[in-house]
Amino acid sequence: KTWPKYFWPVVRGEKTFEIRKNDRGFKVGDYLDLLEYDSESQSYSGQNSLFTITYITDFQQQPGYVVMGIKPVVAGNALDSILGQVQQDLGGRVTIKPMSKVPPLEPFNRLLADDGAQGWD
Repeated sequence: KTWPKYFWPVVRGEKTFEIRKNDRGFKVGDYLDLLEYDSESQSYSGQNSLFTITYITDFQQQPGYVVMGIKPVVAGNALDSILGQVQQDLGGRVTIKPMSKVPPLEPFNRLLADDGAQGWD
């Protein structure tokens, strides 16, 4: 769960870290799928973004919490490989279909510029 006020700065590249409870044993190289969550409506917006964990520290954190450096996973062969591994890890319970065509950049830029965006134009 990631509240919109934190989700969109990460997606835009302004925030390159996450502070999380380390209840999953995070490690460098893991993938972190951030899902936008509206705490008022207590529901997910449907927006998500995939990141690679590049650095982890618990320095000056509350017990059990870590700071993770993250970078976005970009579309292409690496993403196809990751999605294939996720599908395998889930035992085929879901079908994951990566986009075969990258959407036009202009609508994407408008989406990133609008914190309240809910989808493509």
